[in-house]
Amino acid sequence: MAVESVVGVAHACLMTRGRDQLFVDPEHAANSVADALEGVRGDVVVCGPSAAALWGMPLPPGVAARIRTDGVVVSSGPKAAVLRRKGVHGHSLDVPEGHSAVLNGVRVTSPARTWLDCAAFMAPDHLLAMGDWALNHELMKLSEISGLVTWARRRRGVVRARQVLPWLRVGAESPQESRLRWIVVADQLPEPSINPEIVLPNQRLVRLDLAYVAFRIGLEFDGDWHVGTQRHDEERRRLLTACGWKVIVADKEDLHNPARVLREVHQALKDRRVGARPIKW
Repeated sequence: MAVESVVGVAHACLMTRGRDQLFVDPEHAANSVADALEGVRGDVVVCGPSAAALWGMPLPPGVAARIRTDGVVVSSGPKAAVLRRKGVHGHSLDVPEGHSAVLNGVRVTSPARTWLDCAAFMAPDHLLAMGDWALNHELMKLSEISGLVTWARRRRGVVRARQVLPWLRVGAESPQESRLRWIVVADQLPEPSINPEIVLPNQRLVRLDLAYVAFRIGLEFDGDWHVGTQRHDEERRRLLTACGWKVIVADKEDLHNPARVLREVHQALKDRRVGARPIKW
């Protein structure tokens, strides 16, 4: 994807704040970077969480907060002196030419390299959410990530990157859905389908966040939606339940303490698998 297109995607990103995820306004991030690097000469590259913010990627609130407290994260290269100045958090990283791009006149690590670097300090569920989001917005490809993980070898964070890489998917519509999917597969449960479309007997088409379609088990994340959306979700789930579906609903608290959700998913699969073939309409 061309850099100009990527910038367009990033600037279309909403800024949301909450306990579980934060999209930093890319334009605000770009202004902060420009101010912090004013007058800086040399081949510096913005990296880590600062690069993620410029690309519009979702970040855990704690990581996003460090951008404000620690300053813009940059690297001067493995052989150059670490940049030290107010508002800048300098590093000495190897960033080959193919691992970076130029956004608004600033050199920044590519989305794929940014994802790899963030693996050093982000929990797997948040890393999966970031990767799914970037794939869904065509900022990177799985082949790029695979190549970088191979290149990284013993770099810090590469073990976590290898752990998450096989579970990256196109199609996840929110970071919270991705985190919920990670919680499920990390507990060695089967991977559910992402956003499957279900045709009910009355020919009405409905969608679920995650589902084991063959067993009519749905798994959904409830965010802080407005009343209209909540009513729509309740009606949709009522219709599914009437058609024999078991719909398990998770909220943001379950992302931090998933025991209840995992217990219900385990039980639902056990109940519907015992002596039964996959259900057909």
